[in-house]
Amino acid sequence: MTDNRDNVDAEILPRVEATTYDDPSVTYINAQVLDAASTSLVNSAPLIADQSAAMMVEDWRAFVQGNEQVLMIAISKCLAKIVETDGAEGKKALKDCTDFMETLITDTTNMGAAAGGIAAAFK
Repeated sequence: MTDNRDNVDAEILPRVEATTYDDPSVTYINAQVLDAASTSLVNSAPLIADQSAAMMVEDWRAFVQGNEQVLMIAISKCLAKIVETDGAEGKKALKDCTDFMETLITDTTNMGAAAGGIAAAFK
């Protein structure tokens, strides 16, 4: 394999030799995080699990808010069908919307329990 830098002016891209960087932060990370015998990551697992659970709840909250906006439009269309027609089709669609909302409530409860379980598993 050829060195592509042979064609580049040495003043523009000088050849650099690898060296050991002895900065305190690098030394800390090597000793506390990357070392297989270190317990830093194990000790931080509960914090990471808590953050993951919080992110799950926040993602679910955004999902529910999006559904809330869609359901408002769907319910208004159902009510319009009830008013404008004999009502049977609109009532069935409204029942479908309320069934979905009940499912959403159940799923929200289950999601909260799952997030709590994740956080608790690492304590």
